[in-house]
Amino acid sequence: MRRYLVRERLSWALARWNIPSIPQYRRELHRFADGGLCALDYLPAAPVGRSFSAPTVVILPGVTGDSTDLRVASVAKATAAAGCRAIVHNRRGHGGVGLVTPKFNIFGDAADLHHVLLAVHRTAPNSPIVLVGLSAGSALCIRYLGDVGSGRWPDAQSQALASCLRAGIAISPGYELSVW
Repeated sequence: MRRYLVRERLSWALARWNIPSIPQYRRELHRFADGGLCALDYLPAAPVGRSFSAPTVVILPGVTGDSTDLRVASVAKATAAAGCRAIVHNRRGHGGVGLVTPKFNIFGDAADLHHVLLAVHRTAPNSPIVLVGLSAGSALCIRYLGDVGSGRWPDAQSQALASCLRAGIAISPGYELSVW
């Protein structure tokens, strides 16, 4: 047991010395119709023009995650290094954004994500969009894609957005939540 604890402490200390840095994002706050707020953290931080056509990867963190989570930051940095625009969606009450309305969902809200994606699509309408959900964020990713596929938002703007959605990636999704 003692050998195990020494090994665990040593590996923890070594990991602490090699912690990757959190990238410098550009943050935009988005206000919803009910007054609620969320934040989008962009990497690279420079704004893109409407003619931007490289893929936009929207990262959906897990239950307590935000853009400072090391897994989220690693995905954002790898995405930006590949020449894509990475956007981390910090849900209501996450990522330093105050919970200003009594609406909260630990797994995220598909309608909030839709509002955010419409805003993202307006900034670069030629950019294909890929959703990447990490852990509980994968539930939001899959739920949103199901809503889009079932025609939940039939207006023209939503249809234009839907035509730009190229993929949804679920990384480490939870399958059986009823055991909790």
